[in-house]
This record gives sequence, C-alpha cells and structure tokens, in this order.
Amino acid sequence: LGYGLPAFGDRFTGTPWLGLGRTAMGRDMRIGWRLGPAGERAPNLDFGIEAGRRTGPEGSDHSVALRLDARF
Repeated sequence: LGYGLPAFGDRFTGTPWLGLGRTAMGRDMRIGWRLGPAGERAPNLDFGIEAGRRTGPEGSDHSVALRLDARF
C-alpha cells in the first residue's frame, strides 16, 4: 500500500508505503519511503529507505535497507 505525493517542486514523487504478509511460517511487516522522478525534466534518480520485521517460529529478524539508483 503506498500513495505518491509531489516533492521538491513537483520534480519528484515521494511515496510512503506499507507492506504486510502472512504465511503458515510467520509474518512480514515492512514500511518505507521512495523518491522517484515525476516527469521528463526530473533527474533519473531513485532513492528509497525500508525497515522490516519478520517473525516466525524461530524468533524475529529485523532489517533496514537503503537504495539508490542513478541512470546516466
């Protein structure tokens, strides 16, 4: 689930998002934010940050991820 919002003079779209998953082995919860180009004049740059938690029968794991994509 995510929703795009204009950012930095409408040159980018900021998208906060939430992800939930559940299986017989456990559940996943993720939350993050992504910044991507919003038009032809925007630089070809994507940035994102994500935090997650996975729980299961063996305990829980936590993660944090950063992502940067630049195209030339």
